Amino acid sequence: MWVVKAMSDRTVSLLRYSTIFDDLEDGEMTVIAGYSDYYEFADGEHIFERGSQAQELCVIDRGAVVIRRDDGDGVDIARFISGESFGELDLMGGSTRTAAAVAEGATQILLFPRRGLALEDVIHEHPALFARVLYRLIATVASRIRSTNRLISENATWVKELRHQIHMDKLSGLYNDAYLVDEVTRILADGTGESGPVSVMMVKPDNFKVVNDTYGHEAGDRTLKRMARTLQKLALPGESAVRFRGNELALLMPDTDGQGALERAGVVQPTMNAIDISDIIAAEGFELTVSIGIASSSERASGAAGAAGDGSGAVPETLIETAHERAFAARESGGNAVQYSF
Repeated sequence: MWVVKAMSDRTVSLLRYSTIFDDLEDGEMTVIAGYSDYYEFADGEHIFERGSQAQELCVIDRGAVVIRRDDGDGVDIARFISGESFGELDLMGGSTRTAAAVAEGATQILLFPRRGLALEDVIHEHPALFARVLYRLIATVASRIRSTNRLISENATWVKELRHQIHMDKLSGLYNDAYLVDEVTRILADGTGESGPVSVMMVKPDNFKVVNDTYGHEAGDRTLKRMARTLQKLALPGESAVRFRGNELALLMPDTDGQGALERAGVVQPTMNAIDISDIIAAEGFELTVSIGIASSSERASGAAGAAGDGSGAVPETLIETAHERAFAARESGGNAVQYSF
C-alpha cells in the first residue's frame, strides 16, 4: 500500500458518490476532501483486516474490492467496483470489523478520514458540518431499511421458501419443533379473542428403542419415516404434522378443543398400531405401540396448559411441554394409551 496526494476536484467528485455527502455545499465538500487521501493497493492486498477498528469511508477510484469473511473459508460477502462506496455505517460507529477487505487487481481507494487522523478530531473542528453529515447518515440507513422491507415484501414466495427450509426436518419430511413453537405462538398471539382453541397432540412410540437396538439405526430411521408419512396423511386441512426432538411426533390442531383432540387421538393411535414394518425389520408380528399426550388451550386448569376459553392466557412452550409430559405419563402407565386432563 502507498499513499497518493489527494487531488481536490477529483476528490470532491468521488466523495459525492456517497449519499451522506451528496447534499453538502462545494465549500463543505472541500473541507471533507482536505481530510481525505488516496491509497493504492496491489492485487490481493488487504485494505483492512477482520477484527480491525472501523472508522473510515471508502470510495473506489479504480479497481475493485472484495469484502471477505477472512476466517479460512474465503467466503466473499460483497464486491465493490469503481465509483462505489462502502463503510458509511462504520464511519460513525467505530465498531470492530467482522470481515476483511481485499483488493481485486491494482486498486486505488479514497479514504475519509485519511489514515492516522481521528474522526473525532475532524468533528471537533467542524461540528455544524458533521451534524448535517450525521443527519444524512441516519436518512441513508432509514432508506436502506425501507428498501429491504420492500424487497422482502416483493419476494414473498422467496421468504416462504426460506421459512420452509428453516422449519423442515430433513429425515422425516415433517415440520420441526422450532416450527411448532413458532406456530403455536402465532396462533395464541392473535390477540382478538375471536380465535378458536388450539390443541397439541404428542405421539411417542413405546417400543421404538427395540427397533433401533435389535434391527439397527437404519431400520429405526425408516420406521420413523413411515410413522411420519402416516401422521401426515392423517392430518386434516389446517393441521400440521411435526417431528418433535428425537423419535416423537406431534400434531398441531388449530380450532380444536381438548375433546376434539381426544377424538382425533382415537383415530391416530390405532392407525399407528396398524403400521406394517415387517419389510424393514425382516420379521413378522411386530406391532408399533404409541403413547399419546394431549394439551389444549381450552383446558380450564390455569396451570400447565393455560387459561380457559379461547386460550389467550396459554403459554406456547407450556402447552407443548404439557402434551409432551402427558405422552410420557401415558407410556409410564403401561403404554399404548392416551392421556388428557379435562
